Amino acid sequence: MERGYAFTESDLWAYLATKRDEEEVGVCGDASACVIAEAMRAKYPELSHGSAPPRGVFVRSDGDGDAVMEVWGADIDAQCFLLSPVLSRVMRVFDYGAGRGLGASVTKAEFMQAWQAFLTEQGECSDFLLDGER
Repeated sequence: MERGYAFTESDLWAYLATKRDEEEVGVCGDASACVIAEAMRAKYPELSHGSAPPRGVFVRSDGDGDAVMEVWGADIDAQCFLLSPVLSRVMRVFDYGAGRGLGASVTKAEFMQAWQAFLTEQGECSDFLLDGER
């Protein structure tokens, strides 16, 4: 059965709410293990690593600074969709703002600190607040 996958800022916030500060929430620069991909797997467990049949989630930049999510699997048609501007910014802050370097695991506390630093730099512009922060 084909499923239409979707992902919103609320989904990311819900994922982060399940994590303790010291827990890993993703890996910098890993399109299949970044915080957004991990949150997508939390929402849709059938996309988990090692699922049978094999399925995956991949989050990348489209070259214009927008984040694109791809969902694929042996038994499903590949789906590709743009993420919101806020989630695009989350992806960049996660990969580059956490200061851990590409390939490094990032905890919830490290990501939230980087996100807060970004919001402070932006003057806490409401356009960049996650749903759970409003």
